[in-house]
Amino acid sequence: LAVRQHDLDLCAESLERLLKFEFVAHEPQFIAAIAAVSETDAKLASRGLEAISSLDGTLTGEAFILYAQIALEHQNLVDRGIVRSLIHRCSVGTDVAYLAKLVLEYGGDEYAFLKKLKHQSIERFSQALVTLDSSGHRGIAIQTVSKLIEDGTPLNDVAAGMSPVLDLWEADLVDAPTGSSKIELARAIVKLDGRRKGALKYMRKARKEHAEGARRAYRAADADALRAAIKDASILLPKLDEVPYFLSRVLYAQEDYKGSASAAQMATDWAPDVLRNWTMMQRASYREVDVQAADHAAHRVLDLAGAADEKPRSEAELRISKLPSKALSAARRQEDPIQTIELLKIAARDPMYADEVNRRDERAKNVVVRELRMKEKESAEDTITYARRALPHIDERIVGLISAARSFSRARLYEEALPLWERVVAVEPEIGKWKKQLEQCRVKTGTSLAENESAPP
Repeated sequence: LAVRQHDLDLCAESLERLLKFEFVAHEPQFIAAIAAVSETDAKLASRGLEAISSLDGTLTGEAFILYAQIALEHQNLVDRGIVRSLIHRCSVGTDVAYLAKLVLEYGGDEYAFLKKLKHQSIERFSQALVTLDSSGHRGIAIQTVSKLIEDGTPLNDVAAGMSPVLDLWEADLVDAPTGSSKIELARAIVKLDGRRKGALKYMRKARKEHAEGARRAYRAADADALRAAIKDASILLPKLDEVPYFLSRVLYAQEDYKGSASAAQMATDWAPDVLRNWTMMQRASYREVDVQAADHAAHRVLDLAGAADEKPRSEAELRISKLPSKALSAARRQEDPIQTIELLKIAARDPMYADEVNRRDERAKNVVVRELRMKEKESAEDTITYARRALPHIDERIVGLISAARSFSRARLYEEALPLWERVVAVEPEIGKWKKQLEQCRVKTGTSLAENESAPP
């Protein structure tokens, strides 16, 4: 009656009473009364809306829009915790434009919010980016797209709903200098719509300019300039691996082998099929005495080198021939028994070191088993991490297998525990408690005994 007569005093009085009765919270009249009261008493209206949200944790439709309006206009009247909670639990029916504005005003995690929208609905995600762009927050929209790119999230399906915004973004690239923000903008456009000729042209221009700049810095042996260029090189499409490659060469010449290896590693990550990057990686790692990295890089050089690449092939073969002695020397100094075992695998290539390698390998494996047993008393996470590292190196040492199997079972990782208990039972078939553990894992994983017995060992 109060709503129909637009009697705001009676609305307010009714609301004060109705707030005590949760069962009326979702009645249309209740929402209408709140809407009416919001014109004169926003605080009371916000209390009514918060009462609704406390029932099922969310607001949808007219109630959400009304609460968002109050929250945006009267920030001192609403509970900030409730606003953030509503953002976190946003439902499919929630108005995206208001939701995006609430995230901005109340300091929510814009990226988490937009990523959730992406999973809920392509249309809602596109609408949120449009809202951000139109409300002066283009930077947040672009940064979100960049993070989604880095996370490997596919974005081609978003372009259809963002065509007007992409037109505006692309217009900003015309005759623009190749700075970081513009490169990031071009990357976002290309990832959203790979057919955008303006963005593709800008990206080609930026790659060419940065490649020339990297060559100039390399000729000047300017490591600082190359380090400064890394950020832009990392957001170009594809990433400009010349920058970390040239940086690696400059640092190598300056005898900073650790820095050189780190830069070469970046180059191989960015362009894993480029021979020169792996050649540089093997040189720097060899000098730094990172035997395992040098060995891996040298073998990659052999994999990638063609008939015309005689020099890098010969260099790789020479380094591989020298690595056993370096590996044994490193193993003697290594304190981590698992790393020791890995180094001894390389040292074992030279039969001359066989006796010492076998002796040290046996000792290191026994240490791994002992540490595995000791770690059973520590936190489950640390135990599982160590067990996963240790398992490839303990062969059929029964004590180590039992410790690892128990750790996985305690952590309810039955899929990982099952093959270990099978190995334990194969070694000690007469012990009933091991068979019991094995059967429990089979039950938990839904694997029948018959299936396991028929499987090849």
